[in-house]
Amino acid sequence: MLFFTSDSYCYRVKEGWQEIYDGQSLPEQAMEEDAILSVRLENRKCPEHGEVWLSLPCSTEKMASACASLHAERLDQCRLREARSAVPILEKEIQFYDDVEVLNELAERLQQMPHKELIRYKALLRLGCWKNIEEALLLTERLDSYVFDPSQISYEHYVRKCLEDLGVDCSDPAFRNFDFAEYGMNRFDAAGMRKTNYGWISLAQKPELLEAPGDSRQMRGNDFQMV
Repeated sequence: MLFFTSDSYCYRVKEGWQEIYDGQSLPEQAMEEDAILSVRLENRKCPEHGEVWLSLPCSTEKMASACASLHAERLDQCRLREARSAVPILEKEIQFYDDVEVLNELAERLQQMPHKELIRYKALLRLGCWKNIEEALLLTERLDSYVFDPSQISYEHYVRKCLEDLGVDCSDPAFRNFDFAEYGMNRFDAAGMRKTNYGWISLAQKPELLEAPGDSRQMRGNDFQMV
């Protein structure tokens, strides 16, 4: 195992020495772990020039430096080979996308998001309401159009809480055979709500669960809203 200090590399003697710099070729460049988005690039026509990890967002100077390392004059002469993102669902789509300048703009917007808004954005992408990177970029401007509740509760617990807030006693024998989970799931589907790993999210106005169960046999007209 190799260790790097401010002055040199060191290693454990029992493991033996492994030369990592031969005086000609620099060791493989690693991506920055804390980067909001990193892409691995190669020269489209001359892949023998190696690969470069570019952490986004970055300046035009850093982009030019990456091009120079790959012996390319422009970014469009480079091909994207791999992507890593703090928003993992983007990675697959990014791997088929070569416009680094658009990716740089997306990374800049993601970096500027407060943590809570970034979580909302991750949940929003789970809705599947985007088809490409351009649409994912557009969605960064539409976050306020979506209702988001990051609390991780089940359909069953959600319905029970809503009913109890209305003064309904869910321990009543009338609810003995009532399927709270199925009812909650059906109501959320009808309201356009989706449960993601990040929380609940829905488009536009705050949705309402339009019905509440009166007993185990029949639904009645008591409305209750999402909290």
